[in-house]
Amino acid sequence: MSNQQTKSSTNPVSKSWVEQAETTKISKQENSLEKKEFISIIVFQVEGDSYGVPISDVREIVPVPHITPLPQSPAHMLGVCNIRGTVIAVIDATKRMQNKSYGTAEGFVLMLKNEEIKAGLLVRQVPKTITIDIQLINRSSAVLQSLDTKDQYITGLFKHEDQMIQMVDLLSLIG
Repeated sequence: MSNQQTKSSTNPVSKSWVEQAETTKISKQENSLEKKEFISIIVFQVEGDSYGVPISDVREIVPVPHITPLPQSPAHMLGVCNIRGTVIAVIDATKRMQNKSYGTAEGFVLMLKNEEIKAGLLVRQVPKTITIDIQLINRSSAVLQSLDTKDQYITGLFKHEDQMIQMVDLLSLIG
């Protein structure tokens, strides 16, 4: 056996360029998978538009209990209710986001997860939960700066199953 044949057979590093390319491709895919960060989002509808809230911002979702109106409150504030011994303010999503009156207070309340502010957002339909790659959320300043000042609660946009979903900062929306 010649010296060159001995070196190539004992050297495990020598690979064909195809094998090296495949190894590089696989390692890049593994690295890209490791870098993905996923977020769970509660998606709800308001007048045909889809909105999303990070699940980490919501304490719980409950059917609407009896709401007691508060005098001289803003039009979008329905009043207060008692949920498991905690009195919370209830904001009507339709009135707040679309400036439309819906009438009855039926649906579900998304309770804000905040120790200082006890509030919830009333939505008309059962919200669903999805999980997406956080990099899919467009937080472009060109998009967000063009919003009307009353819509500053929108923090980003993303597309999921052929529908555009607007990410919402629940604290800004309720506050």
